[in-house]
Amino acid sequence: MLKSVWDFIPCGREVSIRNPHLVVESFGMQQTDFSLFSKGTNRLKIKSKESAYTLYAVDDRPTKIMFQKDYDHRLPLLQNNNSSVNNNDDKNNKNKRPVLNPAMPLEEELYVEGSTVMWSRGGHLVKSFKYEMEKQPVEIALFAWFPFERASIIDCQSPIYSSIDEREQDIINDQDNDEFNANDNVDLLKRILQNSTMFSVTSTNRLGKRKRKNDPMKHEQKNGQKRRKSDRTILRKALCIILRDTVKIHFEDGMMYSVHLPFPVQNACALNVGLLLEPKRGELVTDDHGITFISITDPAKEAEWVTKAEDVNDNYRNFSFDNNKTSPAAHELVFATTVEDYATKQQRQQQLVITYNDKKFAHSIWLYSDQKDRVLPFKKRKPAFHNTLPTPKSKGKQRKNLTSPSPIATTPPPLSRKDSFVQFHEDFSSDTDQLYGSEAGDSFTESTDTAGLYLHLLHEEKPTRRGKGRQSSVFIAHDSDGSEILCIMKKKDGLLLCLSVPQLLQRRPEPFIARIAASHAVAVVSKKGSREIIIVRDNKLQLVVDIRQQLLTPLVIPQYFNDGQRIPNDITDLRDSTVCRFNIVSTDGKIRRCQVDITPESGMVLDGLIALGCALSIQKYGLFRKRFIEYCFTAVQNNTLDKPRDDIEWEAFIITLLSFFPLQTNNDSMDLCSNDQQILAASVSKVRSLPPKLRALVRTSIDPASQASIKVRSLVTRSIELTEKDAKEGDGQAMDFLNESDNIIRYLHLQYEDYHVSKVKRQEMLQNTGLLLVILCTLLRKKTWIKYYATHGFSLGPFDNIIQLSSPPIPTSRRYIDPPDIINTLYYFPPTTENPTKLDEIFGVARIDPLSLDNQQQQQQNSYGRTVKMVWMLYEALGTNGPEKMVMRMVEEGIYRREIEDIDDFIARPLLDVLESYREKPLMTWTPEHYRVIGRPDMAEQMSIVSTAIDPNAEKFRLPVQESEKSTQDTESTTVAFESDKLNPDTENLRFGYTGVLETVRASLDSTRVPEIVVPDRPDLADEEVTAEHQVHVVNLVQRTLALSVGRGLYSYGTYKPDLTKPFPIETINLSAKLLPLRTVVAVEERTWNQEYLNWAQFHNGVAAGLCISPSHKVSGSWIVFSNPDELKPEHGGFLLALGLNGNLKHLPLIHWYRYMTQSCELATAGFILGAAAAYRGTKDSKVTKLLSVHIPAFLPEQSTTLRHSILIQATCLLSLGLVYMGSCDRLMSSIMVNEMNRQAYADASMMDTDFESCSLAAGFALGYITLGSGGEAPSLADLQLSNTLQELMTGQARAAAAAAPPRDPSAPGSGGVGPGGGAGPSGSGNSGGGPSHTSGTESGGVNAGSKQQQQQQKFINLDVTSAGATIALGLMYLKTENTRVAEQIDVLETRPYLNYIRPDYLLVRIVAKNLIMWNSIRPTNVWIDQQLPPFMRKDHLSDKDNKKVEEDWQIEASKQAMLNIVAGACLCIGLRYAGSNNQEAFQCLLDRLDYFIRLSNTASVSFQEHITKNAVKTAVDVVATAAAMVVAGTGNLKLLTRLKQLHGRVHSNVNYGNHMATHMAMGLLFAGLGGYTLKTTNEAIAGLLTAFYPFYPISPDDNRYSLQAFRHLWTLALDVRWLTPFDVDTVKPCRVPLRVTMYEDEPWLPQSERQIKEIRVIAPTVIPTYTLIKSIQLDSPRYLPICIHMDGTTYQQSVLDSGMLCIQRRPGRMTHDECPDDNTFHNGFQKLHL
Repeated sequence: MLKSVWDFIPCGREVSIRNPHLVVESFGMQQTDFSLFSKGTNRLKIKSKESAYTLYAVDDRPTKIMFQKDYDHRLPLLQNNNSSVNNNDDKNNKNKRPVLNPAMPLEEELYVEGSTVMWSRGGHLVKSFKYEMEKQPVEIALFAWFPFERASIIDCQSPIYSSIDEREQDIINDQDNDEFNANDNVDLLKRILQNSTMFSVTSTNRLGKRKRKNDPMKHEQKNGQKRRKSDRTILRKALCIILRDTVKIHFEDGMMYSVHLPFPVQNACALNVGLLLEPKRGELVTDDHGITFISITDPAKEAEWVTKAEDVNDNYRNFSFDNNKTSPAAHELVFATTVEDYATKQQRQQQLVITYNDKKFAHSIWLYSDQKDRVLPFKKRKPAFHNTLPTPKSKGKQRKNLTSPSPIATTPPPLSRKDSFVQFHEDFSSDTDQLYGSEAGDSFTESTDTAGLYLHLLHEEKPTRRGKGRQSSVFIAHDSDGSEILCIMKKKDGLLLCLSVPQLLQRRPEPFIARIAASHAVAVVSKKGSREIIIVRDNKLQLVVDIRQQLLTPLVIPQYFNDGQRIPNDITDLRDSTVCRFNIVSTDGKIRRCQVDITPESGMVLDGLIALGCALSIQKYGLFRKRFIEYCFTAVQNNTLDKPRDDIEWEAFIITLLSFFPLQTNNDSMDLCSNDQQILAASVSKVRSLPPKLRALVRTSIDPASQASIKVRSLVTRSIELTEKDAKEGDGQAMDFLNESDNIIRYLHLQYEDYHVSKVKRQEMLQNTGLLLVILCTLLRKKTWIKYYATHGFSLGPFDNIIQLSSPPIPTSRRYIDPPDIINTLYYFPPTTENPTKLDEIFGVARIDPLSLDNQQQQQQNSYGRTVKMVWMLYEALGTNGPEKMVMRMVEEGIYRREIEDIDDFIARPLLDVLESYREKPLMTWTPEHYRVIGRPDMAEQMSIVSTAIDPNAEKFRLPVQESEKSTQDTESTTVAFESDKLNPDTENLRFGYTGVLETVRASLDSTRVPEIVVPDRPDLADEEVTAEHQVHVVNLVQRTLALSVGRGLYSYGTYKPDLTKPFPIETINLSAKLLPLRTVVAVEERTWNQEYLNWAQFHNGVAAGLCISPSHKVSGSWIVFSNPDELKPEHGGFLLALGLNGNLKHLPLIHWYRYMTQSCELATAGFILGAAAAYRGTKDSKVTKLLSVHIPAFLPEQSTTLRHSILIQATCLLSLGLVYMGSCDRLMSSIMVNEMNRQAYADASMMDTDFESCSLAAGFALGYITLGSGGEAPSLADLQLSNTLQELMTGQARAAAAAAPPRDPSAPGSGGVGPGGGAGPSGSGNSGGGPSHTSGTESGGVNAGSKQQQQQQKFINLDVTSAGATIALGLMYLKTENTRVAEQIDVLETRPYLNYIRPDYLLVRIVAKNLIMWNSIRPTNVWIDQQLPPFMRKDHLSDKDNKKVEEDWQIEASKQAMLNIVAGACLCIGLRYAGSNNQEAFQCLLDRLDYFIRLSNTASVSFQEHITKNAVKTAVDVVATAAAMVVAGTGNLKLLTRLKQLHGRVHSNVNYGNHMATHMAMGLLFAGLGGYTLKTTNEAIAGLLTAFYPFYPISPDDNRYSLQAFRHLWTLALDVRWLTPFDVDTVKPCRVPLRVTMYEDEPWLPQSERQIKEIRVIAPTVIPTYTLIKSIQLDSPRYLPICIHMDGTTYQQSVLDSGMLCIQRRPGRMTHDECPDDNTFHNGFQKLHL
């Protein structure tokens, strides 16, 4: 039992002597107590203090989970290695059967000497601390646990003991409690406390601000918040170093807190959560009961006083020997632990606190709680047992209920050896490690109200008159029945008091169960988890086997060490117990470390002990265990033949058991036994000398029956000798087990059947167990049992002439098969609803588990009958409740598939069939544990994924780069700042199904690359003429280069994670070209353009750079300021806009806003304004509103002086205001926008500012944002009549007049018709067709209502200014409302004369607005597009060419221009309607139209009107190309890419800057975010897309006439992450597999049950269709285990959608689709449609 003894020297002392340089200073704050100056400066020196050490078992973790309801009483759970990866797995992991830590020899130590603390583990230094600068010694050092809220997003690769997150740091920084100064006068503090109730001082006092007194609502609200946060709270291990007035709390990640105290600390104990501190005597005033404790439960929150609770009817009595009232007694803190609340029957962790009353010289036992009524009062009445009288059948269960054990954990639950080493292995790397902690929080923490923590008195010793100081120790032990025993070792009295914890919790008046005479005592932990007591009696170590019977067995201490030194016999103390080790202090002053081993190592013996614990009474089992321990460990020590310990322990078990039977033997037989034993010993010695192979051959030739006979005779002989030996020693408690023999056989037979069912145990343990049972059955003459064992190969022959009993056994009768056979029982008597048979009835036993296993920790290690109980339980669940209940039981009990496979095939087959059926068709509502049980690790891993923001371009979604590719990349030279927008060939093939294409697209969108152009050789020209011609080519090519940045922002969105220690890089635009075949690089001459001409191109370049930042990589405001210089340029304005679009501009402090608003560069200011509005969109933020309102003239009072802001700033502020108030239907803002559109409605075009049309359009968009989708039904807008006002601004006529007025004459003034020589607006050469619709007059503003309407009735509205904005506003206001009345009022063309009154380009806008309202009517067909044409135009389209000759050429061209714009608008509606859907019908329809328009653009034009028509064709090409890209956004469609490459190659004077911008925006949209993003069709998304892809693009880089170029980046409002990547759980890599997506038809006007269903087969990784249309996603490959995800809101479905990952598992022996492609799997490179 006592394995080893050695001299003990604290590791910290050895390390400090050998390596004094390791003891370094801590960088804590130096503090001085100025109140001590008056008492002499010598008091400031560090007091000399003796060194001290504390030992701990290495069974701790850096974090634990707090999961129960009460915040201060949370039970720490064992957290697995994946707990930081998978927050969902922590909730469901119940740790039913964790692998507990065997008594590990590894332990850690805290060594304190003066101002130095050294923390070592396993003889190695971990951390060291020194506090010389604190001018005070270290009083106490100990470990404790503190709560922290777990981060909502955890990096799966970060360690579990990483630094606390920003949220925790914010909590620390936001603490508004005043910091208490420890240097305050102590006397002042005493006076304050004397005049106050505890800390109930005024809120201005420096002790703190928080009040909770008489505020039950706040208290209840606080408790509710604690309960809601319980699942997210973890406990983190901390080293607490207590100085004179400060507690330094060091966490293992380097974080350190400093908690100041107004008093020195006398003693401290670690609680389940936090610390319990006892001040030194005389420093603070105690309460009436002498309680002065403070609890620190959170280093970042306030500490609280702990006071005694006045419980109703409590048994507290104030004992006193004097009649006069004396001063209150002071309680010394002795011990603290945690216990289970037995009175409420709830699994809540309670804590016991033991104190010593130095006035009464007695111990008090308290219950620590945060509630006054935590403990039920004790009622002095006898419990009623008349209803619970035990019957013979339930005798054991009744005894179990009466004891009512309650688990206690004085230390956190032990870990396995693996966890302990893995989590701390880095600490052993070096002996020079030093923890440098930064004080993240300095919070003293005294509450200003009454105490919130209470001590409930459970028991108090009777006072004694003897004035002895406290010399006692307290610890927890376990009784024989597994219940907790509180042990108080009173060394002065030489008495060990043992109190029952369950009885203490019930407040029984006499909870004592034993008083053991002992001079010293300590508790050690056995391997099975129970706490055993070792005492010193008569200067000898003894083990307490049974506390109630006081059964003791000696522990022999060796007389000599290994080096020959003699060990002194006198023992003065036992202390420093950690698991299986403790220290012995001898009279010579030396300390010896002892390690005990009181638990057998053999699994058979452990199971046998549990079997006897069930079969025997507690008294008899205690006698058996005492005799077994003495005999077993004596045999182990006397083992001289190197016999395996398992064999020795099992023989000792048999011999001890037989020694309790009255055996009679035949002397002749025993002599024969002795001779046979000598022969067997001789043969064994000879066999051992043979080689291994020959030895095995000889052993197989020996007769097994003769071996068994010889072995049995030997065992019987030794058992008789053991009985005689105990009889000679005069043991008065000797008794036999003859009356319990039947129970013993049955319980051992249950053990035998357990081994017989298991395939593994059958080979190793069945033979020995069967031998014991045959011996017992022979003694009891059980012939049926002997025959049963004979069928299993146990043919041992008759033992009647060898073994006899002094009295015959009592026969018993049985109901079922005797002996019980679990296999036959399950076959003939399976547990079903009709036959609810119990396992204990089958085996004829009273109970299956002994009383000693009521301890939860011991239950987790119980292996006795586990296989049989598991099989019976599963069959019972299967037969009574079905297969699903069986799987539920497996999860509840922690049973896995491998354990079922270990069972005999006959009974395992039905269970495996159930698991196999669920493996193929699992339920989607299960937890990860269910999926692990059925053998689906892929689904378990899926549920374990932490839901974070999907980043499709994260490293986990990419395949690793091959070595050959790395070498190629290293040799390539490039000047590109961003390399993250590349995909290696494997990842490109994984994502798109092809390779080499993405690099081409990237090069096409790269504005830093020198483009190449082939220039024909012209030898007939002079050098000057050749140079001029080259400049023309270069200028045309650079026009394309300047437009690339807008598309590159789409392509590279979210692909870059910047280095926050460096400024953000912004690429420069290349303004040169390489002429082929000369390969000459020619730059654009500086005189060609001025600097302002390139500003917008640089602005777009900055936006593209900023949009590269990954959405999962948040930047801080300080980095934003750091990345921008003092003088901003246009590219920095674009960078600020990008930061606002991805939400990072919210982190910029308000103090820096003024800097960006006062920049001389207007583009920088505009970028910041629009970015801030995008970041705060829909919030109605007041600070952004104030920022924008000063730049909008409509906000200024009448007759005020205008601030003369530029049109650029005004337009930006108008649209930004719409973003901030998006969807709010704000009345004031809506009126402001109408006024802005109406402000220049009647002004003369020659008097307006340049580009004012963009300002009016911005106001229209803003009004549409504010009233988005409201349909004008908002109550706040009802009286504004916005629909009528917008109708007038759109058509130029009031609504009532427009209905009755006839068409105006084309020749009338201001008709605005397209006559001969007319133009076509922005799509033409720059002239508006026929001029604006107005007459000369003065400027007039205001809303079109009231008396001003009569004054202006003779004036015409300038439709060039108001029409486009009003049309857009009307379309967005009634978006998706299906309001037919409003849609019909948007006139397109009723008859042919209307062509003279409407500009053709406005027809495009009106078609878009009309169909935005009639959203559900949009169809992806050519027929629907043709239906958008007026009837007369459809007839012209179908008529012959001869019929057209009657018309004039300008009329024909005007009709063509109108038709082209109408068709382009219809195509844009299809693109918006099916954006991101990858609808092949819509895409093919748009692709056909695009091909048609491309062919038209290549035709020659002669006349002026034909040139205008060709410009309309180019506009249609731009619109249809972007519309087609919207439909297939993010898919990388090769068909569209081919057309876009063709458009990309157009470099000549007829292709302007806007045409290139549209082409490359479509190209970027096709590969949005490297194919990881697509578009959505929400109202906000449609508004953003319409703004970004407004169909009229700028003609040149400095053109902002019709739409501000900054608005072209609002496509970010429509980006959607519907990325889905399959992950193979075996290879932990993304893979390419087919998925079958079942979808509803996009028919929102129909109920979902009436919609048609279609199936789409896609190849993942891919962007899946809109979630709202998906019914299910199914894995469509027989190579993988099936999985079908229904969009029904389950947790599994949410995990897939939130993470963008689909974990799958390949079947054994199957190849991947990349290894063996299948033609049916990869159809046309991407997908196949099944209707």
